[in-house]
Amino acid sequence: MKLSLTVDKNREFVKGAFSLTLSTLIVKIIGFIYKLPLSYILSDEGMGYFNSAYTVFSFFFLLCTAGVPRAISIIINDTEQQYRAPTLRCLLSTFIVIGLSLSLILLIFAYALSILIGSKGCYPSLLAIAPSLLFVAIGGVLRGYLNGVMSFSSIALSQIFEGVIKLILGMLFAILGVRAGLGYPEIAGLSILGVTLGSLGALIPLYIGAREHIKAKGEIKLCMPMLIKRLFKISAPITLNSAVLGASSIIDLVLIIRLLISSGMSEEGATGAFGNYSTLIIPLINLVIALLTPISAAALPMLCERLREGKEEYGRVLSSLFSVFLFFLIPISLAFALFGREILFLLFDDTSASSAASSLVISSASVLFLGLLTLSNTANEAMKDTKGPLIATLIGVIIKTGATLLLIPTQDIGILGASIASAISYAVSFTVSFVLLMKKGIKVKITKDTICFLLFSISSLYPVRLVYDRVSDRSFNPVLFIIFAIIGGVLYLIFNALFFKTMTKKDKKLAILTNFRGKN
Repeated sequence: MKLSLTVDKNREFVKGAFSLTLSTLIVKIIGFIYKLPLSYILSDEGMGYFNSAYTVFSFFFLLCTAGVPRAISIIINDTEQQYRAPTLRCLLSTFIVIGLSLSLILLIFAYALSILIGSKGCYPSLLAIAPSLLFVAIGGVLRGYLNGVMSFSSIALSQIFEGVIKLILGMLFAILGVRAGLGYPEIAGLSILGVTLGSLGALIPLYIGAREHIKAKGEIKLCMPMLIKRLFKISAPITLNSAVLGASSIIDLVLIIRLLISSGMSEEGATGAFGNYSTLIIPLINLVIALLTPISAAALPMLCERLREGKEEYGRVLSSLFSVFLFFLIPISLAFALFGREILFLLFDDTSASSAASSLVISSASVLFLGLLTLSNTANEAMKDTKGPLIATLIGVIIKTGATLLLIPTQDIGILGASIASAISYAVSFTVSFVLLMKKGIKVKITKDTICFLLFSISSLYPVRLVYDRVSDRSFNPVLFIIFAIIGGVLYLIFNALFFKTMTKKDKKLAILTNFRGKN
C-alpha cells in the first residue's frame, strides 16, 4: 500500500483534512435532518421550488468561492508574515463589492429567471436566497486565508454554525408558513431564508479566527491592482471550471423540467419529478463527494510542495491519495448499486423512495467517477495546470447535455435519463483529466489497490445482499437492513485489515487502515 507520507511534512495535512471532513459529515447529517421533515412539509412540488432556487444559488456560490479560497491560500503561503494582514484586508474589501453586486443582480432578475426555469413558483425562493451571495463572498476570502495559515478549526466551526442555523431557522420558518396557510411557493421561500441566515452565521467563527490578522498593522507587498490581478489569474480557471459544473446544473434544471413537460407531463408533475431527483439522489451523491473534498483541498499545498521534490515523489504521494479515495469510493458505489432501494427507504417516505430507487442505482457510477475527478483535477491544479480540469469538465458537460436531450424524452426512460447522462459525463471528464495528468509525466500506480478494493467490496456486499433478500423475504425492514449494512461494512474492513497487514509485514509499509505515517 502506497501510504508512506512523511510525518513532519503531513501532520497538519492529516489533522486539517480530518477536522474538515468531520465537520462536513456533521453538516451533511444536519442537512439530511433538515431536508427529511422539509420534504414532508413541502412535498415533491414544494421541494422542486426549493431546489430550483438552491440550484441557482449554487451557481452564484461557486462564482464567489470555488477558486477564490484556493487562490488566496496559495497567495498567503507565498506572502511573508508582515504582509499577510493588509493583503487580507484588501481582498475582503474587493469581495464585499463583488458579493453585494451578485446579490443585487439576483434580486433584480429573480422573476425573469423563474420564468426561464419554467417554474414561476420558485420566485419567492430566489428572492430569499439572494442576500446570501454577499455573505458567501466574504466567507470565501476568510476561508482561503485561514486555510493558508493552517487554521482549520475556525473553518470547521463555520461549517457547523451554518448547518445548525439553517436547520433551526429553516424548519421554524416552514412550520410558521404552514400554520399561516401559505402556499408551497411561499413556504419554500421561507424555508430557504434559513439558508441565507445560515451563511450569515457562518461568518462568526471565520471572523473570530481571522480578526487578529484583520486588525494587524502592516503594508501590502503588492499594490492592490497587482494583487487582484494575481488572485484572478490563479482563481479564474478554477472558478470557471466550477462555474461550468454549476451552469450544468442550471441547464439540467431548465432541460429536465421542460423535456418532461414536452413529453406529456404537467408543470406540477415535471417539477415534482425534478424535486424527487434533486432531493433524494443529488444529496446522496454530494454527501459522498463532500466528505472526500476536504482531503483533496488540504492536499493541494502538500502536492505543490512534493512537486518541488520531483515528479517521482509527486506521483508516489498522489498514488497514495488515489488509494485513499478508492478505498471509500468503490464500496460506497457498490452499496448504492446493490442497496439503492433500501437506502432510500431508510431515509425517505415510501412513495418518493420508490420513484427514485432506479435513479440511485444508476447514479452509483457517478459517485465513483466524480470522486476520482475531484482528486485528479486537484493534482492538475497543483502542477499549475488549471486549464486541463476546465477542458475535462467542458467535454463532460457537453456530453451530459446531449445525453439528457436524447434520453429523457425517450419512452420508458424519462427522469432516469438525468442519472444516466450524469454518470456518462463524469466518467468522460475523469478520463480526460487523468490522461492530461499522465501526459505530464506523472506515474500513478493504483491498479493493485483498485483490484483489491473491488474484490473486497464484492466479497463483502454481494453475499450480504443475497442473505438479506432471503431473510427479509424482499420486504423492507429498517432494523434488519441496518444490521446487514453494518455486517457488510465490517467484513470490508476485516478483509482490508488482514490483507494489508500481511502486505505490511512483507514490504515494511503501513497500510491504509493503520495511519498516515511514513519514513523519517
